[in-house]
Amino acid sequence: FDRLYKEAYLRCKYEEDAKEIVQETIYKAYRNIKTLKEPQYFKTWISRILINVANDYLRKNGMIELTHDEN
Repeated sequence: FDRLYKEAYLRCKYEEDAKEIVQETIYKAYRNIKTLKEPQYFKTWISRILINVANDYLRKNGMIELTHDEN
């Protein structure tokens, strides 16, 4: 849990937001554990979930704006 919290905190810079992101990450991981095909990749898998949850959370709360540039 410490690793997830540190990663979330680095992304959002707020303690309460980081806690919420970790909570949502753990919930999503628990609900989708059956989709993990290779248990040795658990850390990578849950980190990817955390990144997606953090990006969604930050975008939803107007903290970042992710845009895709088309040239």
